[in-house]
Amino acid sequence: MKSKHPVPDDCTSTMCNNLGHEYCQECSHAQFVGRSKVAGVMYRWLYEPYDCITFLTKEGDPLTTNETPKRNSPVWERIGAWQKRRGLK
Repeated sequence: MKSKHPVPDDCTSTMCNNLGHEYCQECSHAQFVGRSKVAGVMYRWLYEPYDCITFLTKEGDPLTTNETPKRNSPVWERIGAWQKRRGLK
């Protein structure tokens, strides 16, 4: 059965991490990486469908809670558009 979800950028599962094949529709290990420039600031994030969005530094480390954009930040609109383009919404 073909999955309705796109192939992730990474999968941390020890059972289905061969990204050359369709991954499990219910996989909680799928990870999608995104980025967007908003008002001169480059935002990077890791999206895990069953978890959340984690904002990343340019080195790929998670930002602290205090560094995460507020809910009214325009970056959230960009993330929504990115999710639609990737077929995640």
